[in-house]
Amino acid sequence: MILHDKLWISRNRGSENVKDFVKELGITRVTAQILLNRGIDTLEKAKVFLNPTLDNLYDPFLLKGMDRAVDRIKRAIGKKESIWIYGDYDVDGVTSVSILMLYFNSIGYRVNFYIPDRFDEGYGINSDAIDYIKAKGGDLIISVDCGITSIQEVEYAKSLGIDFIITDHHQCQENIPNAVSVINPKRKDCSYPFDMLAGVGIAFKLIQALTPESTFKGICNNYLDIVALGTVADVAPLTDENRVLVKNGLEHLNNTNNVGLKALIEVCGLKDKKINAGYIGFVLAPKLNAAGRIKNASLGVKLLLSNDYEEALRISKELYNNNAVRQDIEKEILLEAEKQMEQMVDLERDKVIVLASESWHHGVIGIAASRIAEKYFRPTVLMCIEDGIAKGSARSVGDIDIFELLCKCKDMFIKFGGHAQAAGLAIPEIRVEEFRKKINDEGSKFITEKDLTPTLKIDMELTAQDIGFNIIEEIERLEPFGLGNPKPQFSYKNIIVENALPVGKDKKHLKMMVQDENRIFDCIGFSFGEWSRDLSKGDKVDLLFNLEKNYFKGVETIQFNLKDLRPVKGKIYEKNEIVHNYFLSFPNLINDLNKSNRNKDCEYVKDLRNIKNRSKFVIEKLNNTDSNLVLVNTLDGLIELIIGINDMDILEIHDLISFNKPNKKNTNSIVVNPILKDIDIQKFENILIYDIPINKEKSDFILNCGKKIYALYNKNDVRTFVKLLERIIPDRNDLAIVYKFLKENKTKKELSLLDLYKAIEIMNLSKIRFCVEILEDSGLLKTDKNKNKFIFELLPPPEKKINISATDLYIKINNLKKKFESYANIAFVNTAL
Repeated sequence: MILHDKLWISRNRGSENVKDFVKELGITRVTAQILLNRGIDTLEKAKVFLNPTLDNLYDPFLLKGMDRAVDRIKRAIGKKESIWIYGDYDVDGVTSVSILMLYFNSIGYRVNFYIPDRFDEGYGINSDAIDYIKAKGGDLIISVDCGITSIQEVEYAKSLGIDFIITDHHQCQENIPNAVSVINPKRKDCSYPFDMLAGVGIAFKLIQALTPESTFKGICNNYLDIVALGTVADVAPLTDENRVLVKNGLEHLNNTNNVGLKALIEVCGLKDKKINAGYIGFVLAPKLNAAGRIKNASLGVKLLLSNDYEEALRISKELYNNNAVRQDIEKEILLEAEKQMEQMVDLERDKVIVLASESWHHGVIGIAASRIAEKYFRPTVLMCIEDGIAKGSARSVGDIDIFELLCKCKDMFIKFGGHAQAAGLAIPEIRVEEFRKKINDEGSKFITEKDLTPTLKIDMELTAQDIGFNIIEEIERLEPFGLGNPKPQFSYKNIIVENALPVGKDKKHLKMMVQDENRIFDCIGFSFGEWSRDLSKGDKVDLLFNLEKNYFKGVETIQFNLKDLRPVKGKIYEKNEIVHNYFLSFPNLINDLNKSNRNKDCEYVKDLRNIKNRSKFVIEKLNNTDSNLVLVNTLDGLIELIIGINDMDILEIHDLISFNKPNKKNTNSIVVNPILKDIDIQKFENILIYDIPINKEKSDFILNCGKKIYALYNKNDVRTFVKLLERIIPDRNDLAIVYKFLKENKTKKELSLLDLYKAIEIMNLSKIRFCVEILEDSGLLKTDKNKNKFIFELLPPPEKKINISATDLYIKINNLKKKFESYANIAFVNTAL
């Protein structure tokens, strides 16, 4: 039960170095903070990050096994042996194969390549493929983007007289193949400075090692555009050496000489656009991936090796159409997966989603698994069942390592492999249910509720003075953006809504204007269209966004590209579940303490009234000590506290919140709208009065309970509580509206207070509930509660006219404000409490 379903976390690393970065690098404090947030914590690192050149590439011979690989390849060339490149069927594999083919072509040495069929052979090296290569006279196989787990297959190849060089970037298991050379920066015994190269990056390092240093810079431009494509497509982190490769590769991709890439760019409608990492990930890569998903990945290699533009256009169009087929298949898988979710998955129980079907397409389940994982923010495994074997794709979320999780179940698998965020596996069909239980049992040991809560990381909170075109231009220098170097996200708090309109097809998107300090900012929120119904002029919101330029009819403006939004003030507030609970629980206070209770002298009272950051004080106390009771009385206080919890990234504290009385299982409790007569206050050591109580009786009861008291309320609480009471307490007109509605809808058997709230939009839930109770107290209405629904029965009008405003309950409710104002007048008089 939280106000907001995403956590906003401030990165805010190394702020003490901001001034040095600003002075020495000539950048703004915003850009300096962004660099520090990404671990760029020295001036030398910052200079390389801002201006990465090929001089920043590492020596390829630092990769363990590189010297042996180079020696074996040169020996093969000298002896005119048959060399085969063996790759994976995804974009990383296709680009890895392609650049090695281009390299050998460039030195005039003919080699062959082999990519297994996804459907007939599956992932990785297999013995049938080795037999095929042997039959073709193969002497040396160089694997790219695969092979690190192929221990038996390498031994089989050796028995046939074929040598193996493994180049891979996936996680190593306990043992590695006994090949001529195994090049993988993730090897425990490899001291290479950067272990997050993609498969194509390692293939490029092999080319670098094979090329004399004096000529390397002259020829590497032939490969960098393809290396950038494969690295981004494989979602490798765009940091360190990957940043050097992709930053320089993108420059060449935008002016590529590769005939196949030129054709693909044209077919994808990107001919006149500046291609960035986003266009690779969401436009180009899916078309290349479609070859391996729908048909055979060799089509992608053929495209990248083509020298015939007409042929390249034909292949590109085929890939484009394959991708459209893939999208249709994906939709069908997702529809069936959602149906299975309803029947088989309990999100309260299951930490990992595991689904399987005989009708799913093996080439598309990986993308579908990503969609499910993203939607439900759970690690997800989707499997297609064929001939008694379930072949699966696993995708993870957040910082949960799916490969580590699968290792806990490895005894079940026929084979598996991958890395922290994505993996593949094969398992006997009869063990699917056993696997579902096992992986969830293992996941429950270390996956917490916090791990399963989407987080949005904030680089910096901005003000109006920070925002200008100069900031956006500096941010552009930080491209390419992706994993490890995300597009900077900023927050802007308490900004005022000017207008909010739904836009786009089916009104799915939000166009909004906000203002602060006499400046107006445009906002666009993709898939935020529903917010337009809730936002009103004058509402205050907190925004999380990317900062960008927008071009419209020749005019350039600054635009916030929204990533999240949370209400601070206004009507939108009240549509939240936790706000509903506040209003539903408030009327229960009417029969709480009617007179001052004198219990014991308090142990001591710590006067923290008007403390600047009371939410931080409370959260730290709850996080570090036990036996604390926090009493929250106002809606604004509740929202303030929850936002503080979100900002401090301590999700578990949400579980402490309850309404009217504590949750019995917790040693710490946050009680909203506390009914003190129902609370065993003696079981707590510390009582924290978060905001001002509703009357003197409550205040006296707490101050004389014999416990340690922390008074945190302030004078601003008085103003907000008065406004709240004015909105909650009904008048005769409100009663007439509710009575009229019930009269007009008397045919409806059951209604909940929430039903009434939705129908009578001008009132909050507290006011509606008070109206119902006053009407019942006056003899005009009879209610019978059935679970969360009420059966309303209108009673016959009394013979004598009723003066509702003279009834006991009406008077009691209307006196709430008077009693509070009377108490508020003296609440801050006693400076010593």
